Amino acid sequence: MSRPTIKQIAEMSGVSIATVSRFINGTANISPSTGRKIAEAIQRLNYPLPETAVSPIQTSDAQSRLILVDIASMSNPCNVPIVQGIRDAAAIHGYHTLVNVQPVNVLTESSLLELISRVPLAGAIFCCTLDAPLFSRLYRTLPFVQCCEISEGQTQVSTVSINDTAAIRRIMDYLFSIKRDKIALLGVSDRYMYGRHRRQGYLEALQAHGVEPNPNWILTVP
Repeated sequence: MSRPTIKQIAEMSGVSIATVSRFINGTANISPSTGRKIAEAIQRLNYPLPETAVSPIQTSDAQSRLILVDIASMSNPCNVPIVQGIRDAAAIHGYHTLVNVQPVNVLTESSLLELISRVPLAGAIFCCTLDAPLFSRLYRTLPFVQCCEISEGQTQVSTVSINDTAAIRRIMDYLFSIKRDKIALLGVSDRYMYGRHRRQGYLEALQAHGVEPNPNWILTVP
């Protein structure tokens, strides 16, 4: 039996050969529905994937009513209502949730991928930072959305977040409106998107109100 080809995958999924190639290499900027078609064609043809891809590529389990929710920590009080909201919304639509409390990094990536490969999932919600290589692998593995911490600039999956820069500016504008002009910022490391954006909003608000930033008033916690 001849080895399946990228051309066959392209014909079966209705896309170009170049799109299939970029999808397999994790560089395709395509819609989730197109990605699912390519993944399904790869499965049906049993196309051998490179070692850098999750093997085999998995599409969502049509029979599963289980959604994986991954959060970095339950010690952050903000995560509790987020998880509860996800559970409530999932229940309304007849789905269950599996909460995985684990920061995603080079030390935990393999265990996360093993969990996904062993548990039949309808999809996943990631409330933590995903680096570009892992994002690409997950995108080829199952449907998912990002919540809170999102991968900036990506257009492949849906996201649920807030505009932290605008939120901090509104807070600052209110404080200035009640004659407070010595305002400190207690933030987090710039490795977190919301930390960077809140600092940006803080500095923009100071500039807008003609206040020189004081480095001693900007404190960072791990």
